[in-house]
Amino acid sequence: MRRTRVAFFQALPAMAPSRLPARHGGVIRIDLAGDGDQERWYVEFSVGRARADQDDGERTAQVTITTTFSLFDALIRGEASVIGGSYRKDFGIAGQTPLYHLLRRFFDSSRSARDPRIRAQECRRHGLLWRESLEADLRRHAMRRAGSG
Repeated sequence: MRRTRVAFFQALPAMAPSRLPARHGGVIRIDLAGDGDQERWYVEFSVGRARADQDDGERTAQVTITTTFSLFDALIRGEASVIGGSYRKDFGIAGQTPLYHLLRRFFDSSRSARDPRIRAQECRRHGLLWRESLEADLRRHAMRRAGSG
C-alpha cells in the first residue's frame, strides 16, 4: 500500500488549486507507523498550493498527525473516518488542528456516507423511496388482478 500513499502525496500539488482556500497555509507533519516500520511526511500548504515530501531532518510543523499505515491508507481511499480512528486511539492530532482540515479536503469522501437530510426526504411519505415502494405494490396488485380475472 506504500504506492497508494506515495501516489496520494504526489497528487497533492495538482489537486491543490481546486481544493485549498486562498488564504490558509502551514506545515503538517504526518507520522505513520506499523509492522516495525515508520514513515514521516511533511505537507506544506500555501496560497492554493501544496507540496509533500519525506524529509529526514526535523522541520517545524504547525500540526502533527500520528496514525497507522492501514488507517491512513483507508482514509485516502475514503473507507475510514478520523473520528473512528480517534476513538480507537489509532489517530492523533497535536498542534493547530484547523490546519488538519486542509489536508482532509484531499481525502476521498466516505463511500458509505450520505447526507441524512437526503435519506430522510427519500423515506418520508411522498419521498422517492416511498413512491417506489407504492409503485411496486400497485404493480403486484395489478398482476394479481390480471391473473385472477
